[in-house]
Amino acid sequence: MTIANDRQVGGSHYRTSYQHWDLAVFTDMGYLDGCVTKYVTRWRKKDGTKDLQKALHYLNKLIESYPSYRIVREQNPDRLMAEIDKFSEANHLDGRERKIIQLLCVCDTIEKLHEARKELTTMIEWSISSGTPEDGGHHSKQADDSK
Repeated sequence: MTIANDRQVGGSHYRTSYQHWDLAVFTDMGYLDGCVTKYVTRWRKKDGTKDLQKALHYLNKLIESYPSYRIVREQNPDRLMAEIDKFSEANHLDGRERKIIQLLCVCDTIEKLHEARKELTTMIEWSISSGTPEDGGHHSKQADDSK
C-alpha cells in the first residue's frame, strides 16, 4: 500500500518533509483557509504571483463569509505553534509567509483575517515589483521578513 505523502500527482511543489495537507489536517483547517495557506506555501515553487493572487481571492471570500464561518481553534496553543514552526521550516517559508500561515491556523477573530490580507497584499505588490513579466513576478529572492 502506498502512503499518500510518498506520491504526488504532477509536479513536485508539495514534496517536503511536512506537507501542506498534514498541516491542514492537524489544525482542522476549513476549505477556504486551507486554500489560502496552500497557495502561500507553493507560490515560489509553482505559479509565482498568480498563486499569491489566488490566495488573496480565497482570503477575501473567507473574510466575507466570516460571520457564518466562525473559525474556532481548540488546540493546545504551544503544540499548534510548534507545528506551524515545523511546517514553515520544512517548506522554507520566510517570515511573511509564516505569519500568514500562523494567522490562519490560529484565527479566532476577523481582525486576524484582515491582518493576513494586509500581509498577503504586501507580498503580491513586492513580488510584482521584484519579478519580471515573463515569470509573473516569480523570483528566487526572499521577501523582507522585517515587515
